[in-house]
Amino acid sequence: MAWEFAGTKVSTAEIAEHKAQEAQLLSTGGTSPSPPWIITRGNEQYRVELGYCIPYFPVMKAGEEESVVREKLAIDLTKRFFRNAELGINVRFSKQDIADLYEHYKALPADDIKRATGALLVGAVMNRIERLSHAVLQNKALLNHKVSNKQITLAISEALDKQGKPSDDSIHDVVDITVDYCRALFTAFTIDQTLEHDKKSSTDDRFAEYAKEISSYYTMLISDQDMVRCVRRRNRATDREGVLYDMIRDAGKPWKIPLESIHTNRVQKIATAMRDIDKVADLLIPFVQQPPFDHCESLAEDIRHYADLAKRRAGIKTDDAASYVPVEVDFKVCESRLHSLIGHEIKLALDSTSQFAEGFELIRRGIRLIDDMAEIRQSRNEWQIDKPAIQSPDMSEEDEKDVHAKMKPAVDRLEDDLHAYSGRRIIRTSSVASR
Repeated sequence: MAWEFAGTKVSTAEIAEHKAQEAQLLSTGGTSPSPPWIITRGNEQYRVELGYCIPYFPVMKAGEEESVVREKLAIDLTKRFFRNAELGINVRFSKQDIADLYEHYKALPADDIKRATGALLVGAVMNRIERLSHAVLQNKALLNHKVSNKQITLAISEALDKQGKPSDDSIHDVVDITVDYCRALFTAFTIDQTLEHDKKSSTDDRFAEYAKEISSYYTMLISDQDMVRCVRRRNRATDREGVLYDMIRDAGKPWKIPLESIHTNRVQKIATAMRDIDKVADLLIPFVQQPPFDHCESLAEDIRHYADLAKRRAGIKTDDAASYVPVEVDFKVCESRLHSLIGHEIKLALDSTSQFAEGFELIRRGIRLIDDMAEIRQSRNEWQIDKPAIQSPDMSEEDEKDVHAKMKPAVDRLEDDLHAYSGRRIIRTSSVASR
């Protein structure tokens, strides 16, 4: 099984040994921060963050050009935003359309219309960033293929023998090179037609302008948290912790931050996701082992297995198909089994007018939270954006406490709600016993 140890924790002894090695390195003139902690499990290498084993993937593969890697990464991270954002906002607007919509958005009063308009605006900007990024990337491919004209001439010359007849193998080489060049030309031309530009400007000036436009859009989004906050998650839930804002911030990093720093940041976020997946599982398991949930014999075991699969899934890159497919399939099968079991129990609880449906809903909420952290590969227990402001300065002390409680990030709120439910359950049980 590939990446079998993804999401597992290193031992306390290994952590102590690593800290001792770091201290020794610093005492002999080593640099700080220390280099990444890489360990081997089986025949695979893992990077250790927060005590978790995360599959180690090189920042760049051999032979790759750094600027191309950056542009591809920026496009992938833009697509990641749309996978996690609400539907209907991935729209293809012109530069002028976006400018007009932005002015309209700023003039609207704060209400549902402004929220929906802001979400559409953010989606239009991210869509245009993706198209501009594709154009810049394909232009680079064209620049690289300019040499192909010489390659074609050279290949034809070498293909001709003394009698002026090409060999079959050489003809195939010429065809391959020509087709490759034409495909790159066609792709760049097709993408470029969706973007407005001054037709009198040179190609270099045009693509320099595209790069400036990308930078200005990222500045617009990063500097206006309220506008980005308008976008809801794929399930239509409010993006309380600013996950989408953080994804936008990540998508802009390949244009200006060293690749190694981006890679380190992503590994650290995956580690926080693994940590908080474990935290949710550790909250749910003792909860389901108490009455009235303890009759579901396999529930605690299934939750632990689901959390372990979620951590593995979070650590494996989606383009590593041979490794990702098996864990994704197992993860979805386990998820379906859990939701089916919990849904059945909720139905039974509601049919019997039981008070325990609320408890099963909390369990289901925890399962969905694990799923979400595995998908976004970061914590849902950290604020990535400014916390919502308290609306009224005149509210009572009790109301203010309630608002602060609701302003906690998702994992902490789940913990509070599980404890509150358990407290109410104890009170109800004591009340029934005293009758």
